[in-house]
Amino acid sequence: MTIVALKKLHNKKVSILGESWTIKVIDSNMECYEKRVLEDQEANALTQAYLREIWVNADAYISTEDSQQMPDDNPAVDQDITHELYHAFYMEAGLDICTGTDGCENGWARNETMIDWNAKMFPKILKVRRKLGVKDEF
Repeated sequence: MTIVALKKLHNKKVSILGESWTIKVIDSNMECYEKRVLEDQEANALTQAYLREIWVNADAYISTEDSQQMPDDNPAVDQDITHELYHAFYMEAGLDICTGTDGCENGWARNETMIDWNAKMFPKILKVRRKLGVKDEF
């Protein structure tokens, strides 16, 4: 995904389990709360359940040599957005709370390793499903 394509996602609305969520693409030209939170947490992207927003830090994907360029096909962008979408789906399904045995704080649906695994495996699973002719919806 190019930086232009990524920035086109800014303020894009998506439906997640029937609820409207907004994708916000934040960059260095913006002075806003979202930018400060992303910087403070050193995050490429974050999901905010209470706002139903996914924040993406565009600057995290831009090369330092050319401030407006990133590789045409940067898999990190796709993986990070997919990662945050998993968080959003789990949050809307109520799975982000009380999926653990230690007071609901560290359940599998909040486990970053588990979310990363889902995001990384999704394209591979989708490829096998399509090869087998499995329908996208059932």
